[in-house]
Amino acid sequence: MTGNLSNLKTPCTITAREMAKAKAGTPENEIISTLSIAIRSLVTILVIFIGVILLVPLQPVLQNPVLPAFNNVVPALFGALGFMYLGMCLKLTILPVTVMPLLYILLPGLIKQNSLMIVPAGAIALAVGFILFKKNKIHLN
Repeated sequence: MTGNLSNLKTPCTITAREMAKAKAGTPENEIISTLSIAIRSLVTILVIFIGVILLVPLQPVLQNPVLPAFNNVVPALFGALGFMYLGMCLKLTILPVTVMPLLYILLPGLIKQNSLMIVPAGAIALAVGFILFKKNKIHLN
């Protein structure tokens, strides 16, 4: 909830240590690092809280049927994440990217279930990855 280690917490800790001119491995560094992460976590929670409070008045606007894009937020997020990982190995993407559109064309009723269709697409990619791994066509890094 308060962010990952490498992108948020570590830079905050390094900056706090540099500002305090504390040396690594000293008790002062431990205290400064702990306090900086705690304060950064509290600030993150506060920003999220303020964002949620400010979104409440916008709720009727965001739920307006004129804005149907908000119905596709979860599939868009999973698609972006999936592309990021599956794009690393094009051999894994060929079959899911061809099978899923064909499935939607043959069974148009599935379009309303696109959030659930992520599961079979992932299963196809996993199966292809397993087969390619067993045939030594791809390697784990």
